[in-house]
Amino acid sequence: MPRSLTNEQRIFLVKQWWISGNTRAVNEAFQAEFPNTKIPTRQTIYQLAKNFDETGSVEDAP
Repeated sequence: MPRSLTNEQRIFLVKQWWISGNTRAVNEAFQAEFPNTKIPTRQTIYQLAKNFDETGSVEDAP
């Protein structure tokens, strides 16, 4: 997962994923919230959600 995402952006992505469960909706919300930031890939969203499910954190594993 790219480290270019801030913790604020990671938390936003996880929240949006749990609200919609749809990567297109997540990306639209992300673009509206962070207009000058590159939209994360579907893989990034899935990995972030998986990491949160397994560890309860949006941080990368040490």
